[in-house]
Amino acid sequence: MIFTYMDEAYLAKDADNHDAFKLAVKNGQDVISSLIHALDFSYDVSKQLYSLYVYCRNMLAKALYQYSTDGIEESQKIL
Repeated sequence: MIFTYMDEAYLAKDADNHDAFKLAVKNGQDVISSLIHALDFSYDVSKQLYSLYVYCRNMLAKALYQYSTDGIEESQKIL
């Protein structure tokens, strides 16, 4: 689902539609937040996933702030 939102963000950026870009990126951030909240920290892998998810969410925030797809690309590589 997150990749769908990322694709929407790319399309919105190409069309220079700032509002659609913002919505798509925020939806992507919401998906990552849901993944974070679903982690079961009784498993060691959850701690590692948490770090990756937070990093990706921050990259999406950077993309939103800079109106750039760089943070989206970085998140896609990680996820």
